[in-house]
Amino acid sequence: MKPMWLRVAAVVAVAARASGLNPADFQRVHTVSGPSAFRVLWNVTATSITVGLEARTTGWVGMGVGEAGSGSMAGADIAICSNHGGTVSVADYFATAFAPPTRDGQQDWVLLASSVSATSMECVITRPLDTLEVFADRAIVNNGHPTKLIFAHGSTVDSATPTFNWYHAANRWTQAINLFSTVTPLGELTSSPDFSGHTILVSTNNYVIPTIGTYDSATTYLDTCVNVPAGTNASVFGLAAEIDSRSAQYVHHLTLKGYPQPNCGGGGSLFWAWTPGNLPVAMPVGVGFPVGSSYGATHAFQSFKLNSHFDNPNNVANVQDSSGIRLYLTNNGTHRPVEAGVIELGDGDIQLHNGPDRYIAPGITRHDFRCGSTVTSAWPHDITVMSHFLHMHEIGVKQETLVTRAGADVFHAEVEFYQFSMQSPVGRPGGYTIRRGDSLNTSCYYSHSGSATSREWGLASQDEMCIDFVTYYPRLAGVTRCGGPNQGGEYLGWESVSAVPKDFGGPQALLVPSTTAAPVSAGPTSAPVTSTPTGPPTTAAPVTPTPTGTPTTVSPTDAPSSAAPTSPTAAPTIAPTQLLSDAASGGSESGGPVIIVGVVCAVVVLLAVLGVVVVTKKRATRRASAAPLQSTITSPFVA
Repeated sequence: MKPMWLRVAAVVAVAARASGLNPADFQRVHTVSGPSAFRVLWNVTATSITVGLEARTTGWVGMGVGEAGSGSMAGADIAICSNHGGTVSVADYFATAFAPPTRDGQQDWVLLASSVSATSMECVITRPLDTLEVFADRAIVNNGHPTKLIFAHGSTVDSATPTFNWYHAANRWTQAINLFSTVTPLGELTSSPDFSGHTILVSTNNYVIPTIGTYDSATTYLDTCVNVPAGTNASVFGLAAEIDSRSAQYVHHLTLKGYPQPNCGGGGSLFWAWTPGNLPVAMPVGVGFPVGSSYGATHAFQSFKLNSHFDNPNNVANVQDSSGIRLYLTNNGTHRPVEAGVIELGDGDIQLHNGPDRYIAPGITRHDFRCGSTVTSAWPHDITVMSHFLHMHEIGVKQETLVTRAGADVFHAEVEFYQFSMQSPVGRPGGYTIRRGDSLNTSCYYSHSGSATSREWGLASQDEMCIDFVTYYPRLAGVTRCGGPNQGGEYLGWESVSAVPKDFGGPQALLVPSTTAAPVSAGPTSAPVTSTPTGPPTTAAPVTPTPTGTPTTVSPTDAPSSAAPTSPTAAPTIAPTQLLSDAASGGSESGGPVIIVGVVCAVVVLLAVLGVVVVTKKRATRRASAAPLQSTITSPFVA
């Protein structure tokens, strides 16, 4: 049985349906990038969200909230508006694979308005930010960081029943959007009061990716060293990747190490990494990495090494790359007082490649690593964790780190629906504390149908890794890894399992990933659109990378609104002739004033708010990993 507020709101929404959609009724408007017109508009209050969806289709249109550490279709909480013979309805679904989603047993989205023309359809829907559902829903969290969203639409509805053709072909996109603020991750860096206007860019320069890889037939690794300008005395407080559009599909990942001597000498420390899906990141106020020969600390970074991993499986010739990572600096002569650090949990040094468990068995397997309490008891102090960056390769399906204290759970970082092409750090807003004596247990699940020796641990694109890069403060001197063989921890071994435990934040369910035929419906696998500067900020004194050059930058796709968000008091209206007037702008975003259009729809919103108050909470706790930390620094890895 639906809650009373849902049933009443649905009835009122039918009366409001004819009044239509007007962009001026929304706080924010965002045009989704892609091959056809799609726009999302929304209002948020302290307890609910109202979303308008517009697309050039007359079949169905959908939006999903993805898992924070992935953001793909698998693991998404999805709302779909569908047109059945001129009548539009909304339904709540969830997806556990790149296949037609499953209708949710608890329907939380309510239709407020809709319109269908000869070429397009629009719908306005609302739900609580947290539906309190045990399984299959994701809370929309106001933690200052972007929400992973997916969008899709299709043209075919089979009948007047809820059964219709789900396939969206190329009409699907992924976006990382802060639903509560117009400040982008890059804007957070450039608007910081600590930002000096100076940056250091570590990049390749028109490097020609080998047709035949240097590591194997497809894989190439390239090191590029950049010295910090003489006289620098500052802190790095933020980083942003700048990926060359010419080579984007070939850039597997980038890692960055800092060195205490010029020319990348003296032993490097893992510093940061970019993989598809990562956004610009900023560290908490007062926290940073020391930079410069005049800093005073013996371990302050005086040079940086970029390790670029290129994947060219089709052996394409003459692909050039100028991708890199830009470091944002505080004013020279000032620095942030607390130093950050990175610890690699799991097999950070890929030691399993040289051991008896070199190959990953076919089927579903789980591999376990531990950084035990006896190890952490020897640390000089407790640490505050900013983020976990959980990293595997192609056949990884789930990864998690469980922090325990005296047998009780402290924090659970996980990516249940892992996708290599869509990785992001996870954590708890404000961080959490690992105390001396805590135990850190990392597990990786893999699934493949190859031979007993077709998959192994290693550095190649088709090889596997299991690393959790933990970014934290204050820095632990000399502590860089804890987990795998000869890395300060333990490899506990592996075992075959019948299914992968996944719970969407509720009681665990066992899901068996497909390892055979391609799914019926290809999911939104494209990487989120990432805003980068329209022009590079002023850089510090010229530096000479090896090789040298200027990277290709990309113009931002979002234009944030200058208007302050306001709370809607009425359902938006649809103008039937409204046809995505700014659809060609591609990823643009704007704000707008909220206009009161009717007392009846205001009652709908009020009922929704009251419903949130009276609904009985169905679970004791929501997983702490539900909140992305794309605005805290992510962690680098070794490959």
